[in-house]
Amino acid sequence: MKIYIIIILIFNYFFGFCQVNKIDSLFIKLQNTKVDSSRLTIFNLLANEYRSNGNFDSTILMANQALSLSLKLNNKKGKANAHATLGAAFYSKSLYPQALHHNFLSLKLKQNLNDKKGEAALYNNIGNVYRDIENYQEAIEYFNKSINIKKKIKDEKGIATSYINIGNVYAKQRKNNEALNFYQKSLIIKTKLNDLKGVSILYNNLGIINNEQGLHERAKKHFVKADSFFYEAIIKYQNSLQIKEKLGDKTGLANLYCNLGNTYCYLNKPKNAESYFNKSLELSNKVSSLENLKNVYFALSMLDSMNANYKSAYNNYKKYVNYKDSITNEENTKKSVQEKIQYEFDLKEKEAKLVQEKKDVIALEEKQKQFMFLMFASAGLLIVSLLAFFIFKGLKVQKKANVIISKQKEEVDKQKAIIEEHQKETIDSINYAKKIQYALLANDDLLKHNLPNHFVLFNPKDIVSGDFYWATEHNNKFYLAVCDSTGHGVPGAFMSLLNMGFLSEAVKEKNIEEPHEIFNYVRLRLINSISSEQQKDGMDGILLCIDKTTNQITYSAANNEPILISNNQIIELPKNKMPVG
Repeated sequence: MKIYIIIILIFNYFFGFCQVNKIDSLFIKLQNTKVDSSRLTIFNLLANEYRSNGNFDSTILMANQALSLSLKLNNKKGKANAHATLGAAFYSKSLYPQALHHNFLSLKLKQNLNDKKGEAALYNNIGNVYRDIENYQEAIEYFNKSINIKKKIKDEKGIATSYINIGNVYAKQRKNNEALNFYQKSLIIKTKLNDLKGVSILYNNLGIINNEQGLHERAKKHFVKADSFFYEAIIKYQNSLQIKEKLGDKTGLANLYCNLGNTYCYLNKPKNAESYFNKSLELSNKVSSLENLKNVYFALSMLDSMNANYKSAYNNYKKYVNYKDSITNEENTKKSVQEKIQYEFDLKEKEAKLVQEKKDVIALEEKQKQFMFLMFASAGLLIVSLLAFFIFKGLKVQKKANVIISKQKEEVDKQKAIIEEHQKETIDSINYAKKIQYALLANDDLLKHNLPNHFVLFNPKDIVSGDFYWATEHNNKFYLAVCDSTGHGVPGAFMSLLNMGFLSEAVKEKNIEEPHEIFNYVRLRLINSISSEQQKDGMDGILLCIDKTTNQITYSAANNEPILISNNQIIELPKNKMPVG
């Protein structure tokens, strides 16, 4: 443990990612503390300190330590906080699937703990991720969920932050009037609360809108009016810059320097622009912000084009494309959808459990009523048998019994209606999952482009299926897979999503070209992902590769044999009897 602490302290000293004195004192406390609950608190504090200073790699390291301890102690609050910190850190590094994964896990825990403030914050964080991957409808939906809770708990600061986020969504869509409306509403609250960080963000955002207005006026050839908007933007940016320097917000400064550089480009002042772009590039590299690096390389490529430095412009544009692709690639979007599906299914399962518990309570009450009724009826019959005088009275008791039975029948009918409604909700959820699964199957346009003469016969046993067909293009090669995942129905569908994800990962990210090597990679990923849970699932399938350069077809067959029809003969090609899994 001492060696571990020394390494972290040396790292802090040389790279200056945090306020050393505060973090040093926390590490000293950690070294002198043997109680796990206290160590959990310290790890969470360290994670937040690193995050506030823009050192996201160390944030992830400390948050993972906190998560391990919270699992050991079964501390749900510590676990929820650790997942939330990890979600925020991965978001800052533009790793959106990981950010959504941890945010949704934290959200479920916060809801179970009835932590309304934490729940509102997570709705806000999830909205930020959807905004950055340009899913604006989802983003606004989650921001409004956050605002609804914040209004109930009277969290003015939180409401103002959500107004900023909604303004950012409208700004990305070039809806400047709507964006300005939400920014101004937020600025009133932030100024009232003396929230310097929030005010600095708003000045930066208002500057961006001024730039948009200036570009709009320039397009109409109103050059004097356009320049006035650009100078207003610089004033806003400078106000934000003073606050961010005071707060030590390195990520915010990197973004702000890039914005200032863009404005000076619009004003045709390339030297000023280059100075700010270089400052932004230096800070973006230090805090490992992929989003800022993407933006500044694009800005530098535009500046080089203005200066007729076309070779440098081309190199910077290539770097911009690389960072853009790493942030918004196809696999990120698919994983984001899978995270949302998993969260919604868990939510439905929780609701179904609550309904079942209510039905059990009602059934127990009915049994108790029936028991009491039988006791009274037995006593009545005994009295009737002994005394003829009570015969008339017994008839009245019987009449009351008929009324009770009628009420019981009505209650049974009500319970039947509840069960039928619950069944309908379950079927609706599975039908929604079907839409998601069908969206991830091989695209019709892709198949028609590569296989002009083909047909698809896909007839699942249940609404969703473990069977799937998948296709992609890479390096002038066309890949087509037809597979049967373990299980059917909802479990099989989840296995099919997992298998399609690993196939895409093998081809697109790992650049594996040979069909049998692709299946071997998927097999290893399945073993690493689910064998720790004592699962032995996988898939049977066939993977074809058509090389468009050589017109050569290669394949790999796992527990299924492909057939070749030639001269009215069916030829079964060799297969491997080993499944993938």
